[in-house]
Amino acid sequence: MSRFLRFILAGCVGALIGWLLLEPWKAQFGPTRESLLLYAVSLGIVLALVLEKIIHARKFKFILTTLKDWRLFVIPIIGVLLIQVLFSESGGKRAYQDERTEERILLLDTSSSMDGDPLVELKRAVREYLSLLEEANSSDLVGAVSFSSGAQTIAHPQRDYTGLSRRISSLRSGGGTDMLAGFQTALNTFTAEGNYPKEIILVSDGLPNEPEAVSGFVGSFEGIPVYSIGVGGGYDAAFLQNVAGTTSGQFFAADDISDLAGVFEEIASQGITQVASDQAAGLPFWKRLLGWSLLGLILGLTIGVGNKRKEMIRIGALGGFLGGVLGSFFFVLIDLLNLGAGAVARGVGFVVLGLCIGLTIYTVNEIYSRLKGSSTGHVRSDTLKSIRKEK
Repeated sequence: MSRFLRFILAGCVGALIGWLLLEPWKAQFGPTRESLLLYAVSLGIVLALVLEKIIHARKFKFILTTLKDWRLFVIPIIGVLLIQVLFSESGGKRAYQDERTEERILLLDTSSSMDGDPLVELKRAVREYLSLLEEANSSDLVGAVSFSSGAQTIAHPQRDYTGLSRRISSLRSGGGTDMLAGFQTALNTFTAEGNYPKEIILVSDGLPNEPEAVSGFVGSFEGIPVYSIGVGGGYDAAFLQNVAGTTSGQFFAADDISDLAGVFEEIASQGITQVASDQAAGLPFWKRLLGWSLLGLILGLTIGVGNKRKEMIRIGALGGFLGGVLGSFFFVLIDLLNLGAGAVARGVGFVVLGLCIGLTIYTVNEIYSRLKGSSTGHVRSDTLKSIRKEK
């Protein structure tokens, strides 16, 4: 395999490994989850590109010696912090304004199959959904019902979104999937006050105990659409589509449970008016460009430090900066196409970032070598020689 392909592949694989290690667990880390995920990806790119020469030469005994360089682990933190500072003002969120009052019940599956990460992600998605309503100064009345072997009302429709979020945070999983009881309880939970439009948002990862009974029951709804969301890989898509279609609602798939927050935001955006475009209401393009470019520069600088060549520090910094510039355009494209809410979209974006950094560092190094009159045209690295001298 050519050096060119190895460098590109190393950048991609490093980013992919970092994403895979943290993405499944990032919901557990609360407010720091995005920073930790970005650090894992950054560290993966750095280590993959620094160790590429050693692994290719099969000098595996030098891997541990290289990993003892604390700078490889500390310098990327600077890039992550820069990203967080630049992105903190708007957080990349859309701006909304609520124009009408609706009454809504969140019908949440808390059966035993929702135990663990699914329930954690469900709570996070609902929390972000309620936060979005609060930011939009919504007057919507939102309540919640959970169902497993039976059903219970968590909260009647209200405007205290913070209080509702706290109640949902205390949910526990266990039992069967008595969705019929859930729908019956949801209907009884709607308030009798006002003549507000009503709707139900159903979240479930499985098949109900009595699907035919549920279909027949929701078929009797008059003017109450059901937005059904299937999460995980075990739900009956045809059934949930039928429930939504029968009530003039809509079905959403969140096969990757971490996509659930994006689905909730999409549902919310249908009930409230978006008052600015994603680009204008979210992060300005120049901040995205600056943020990812600076991160690329920091990562390239770290890669140069790991290669133990003075000229490689300059090469890495310039190449990393250019890689960040290219990567920033791809992240903006993801947002413009509304593909940025899911875990897979994040993973693809990070892999492309690693590819861009690997590509640009290689290209800059090739240009530098040719300008220096190198006869080989290869990217030279003195990492192994430096390690031997140190030993």
